[in-house]
Amino acid sequence: MRPPADTLACVFRLLAAGALCVWAGAARAGGLAAPDASGFIAYDRPSDDGSAIAVLWPLSVSDGPGVYYILEIASLEDYREGVFRPATPKPIPSLGSRASDDPQYCSGLRRPETLHYVAVFPADIYPPSRRPIPPPNEQDPEDLARYTREAGREEVRLKEERRCINAQTYYFRLAITDGAHTVYVGEPGAPTVVSAAAKPNLFKGYRTNNLVFSLLFCAVVLGFIRLARRRPHLFIRRIPALDAVEEAIGRATEMGRPVFFVHGMDGLGSLSTIAALTILNRVVRRAAEYDVRVRVTNVDALVTAVSQEVAKQAYTEAGRPDAYNPDDISLVASDQFSYVAATSGLMVREQPGSIFLVGYFYAESLLLAETGAATGAIQIAGTDSYSQVPFLVTACDYTLIGEELYAASAYLSREPLMLGSLRGQDVGKVFLMAVFVLGTILGTFGIDWVSTLFRAF
Repeated sequence: MRPPADTLACVFRLLAAGALCVWAGAARAGGLAAPDASGFIAYDRPSDDGSAIAVLWPLSVSDGPGVYYILEIASLEDYREGVFRPATPKPIPSLGSRASDDPQYCSGLRRPETLHYVAVFPADIYPPSRRPIPPPNEQDPEDLARYTREAGREEVRLKEERRCINAQTYYFRLAITDGAHTVYVGEPGAPTVVSAAAKPNLFKGYRTNNLVFSLLFCAVVLGFIRLARRRPHLFIRRIPALDAVEEAIGRATEMGRPVFFVHGMDGLGSLSTIAALTILNRVVRRAAEYDVRVRVTNVDALVTAVSQEVAKQAYTEAGRPDAYNPDDISLVASDQFSYVAATSGLMVREQPGSIFLVGYFYAESLLLAETGAATGAIQIAGTDSYSQVPFLVTACDYTLIGEELYAASAYLSREPLMLGSLRGQDVGKVFLMAVFVLGTILGTFGIDWVSTLFRAF
């Protein structure tokens, strides 16, 4: 007896559905494609002092949301036993970890945007064992010193141990997964294994551009120094505040009044203080030629001692060593506003013909400048404290702004070494400004090789 037609149709539908499910499952398992095994490589990551191994592999057609890579690592002992462990804390998203995202180490690769990249730190996976150090007795200074010594030696030992761990050869294999299926890179049943070791590097290749531009800049500076020795009157931009030094000292001479030189609040560790001492030498030397007294007030004892030596040398160079009076260079106070009060009092009592406010200033700048303006003196200020520049510009006749303070010594002395260095720096700045303009124009049209060339890591 034949089965009913409805029954046969139902059976055929069930068979078709089963076949479709089997085909879909097979298609899903077979559709997860691993990257090409020939592009799976591992090598010492350059320019990192042997701390990491770089692992690269090409993109896969299966890359997408929900698809990850699993990178595994094994030491020589584990590899012989067939034991691998994860090389990264978490699976690697297939939509990230591109070599183009880390140009510091991958900028030399061809088409880095088509490669996956991971840096593996072997010493983090196989960390050295830390030796226990007995805790110190905090009440015993000798025991505390012992603990500090032993802890320092242990840190040095751990650093050297990590270097030795990184220098060993490690083996890697790679798999792609979507959570349900995992496919290893390589032949079916035989994953491809690559090996590498991290080694120290003597040269950081990604900083070659910095080296090249540094050498070029040094060559330009040395060239201008040589030119300045042949042409002492080498042109540099006029700085009105420095041109007014002669006028200020001449005014004090005509009025028969002293010149006041006021240092900032910083000590000898400040570049602005060192620049101020250089200007002090030029001011005292010129004042000695006109037989004008120079009063210098300080807030720091070391700056006072150095200022006295600078002034003594300036008087000697001017041929007036007998005119030097160490009491004219004094430490008036060591506190900020006590210093301001003492200096302001001296200004009011002695009524100087010109005042130089040179150095690094804080809240006292406007108090000193306003007091000096009230005496009717010509005031020349100089500071690299940009927060105080507005006050000094308002209350003083002339102001050296920022790096003009550092250019003052070369401008006043016309010494070839300083003059050539200053001119070379100016040329370097013009070059960088031209590069900024060119890079902006090219970047507008999507050309970014200029930014890559001048990248500073």
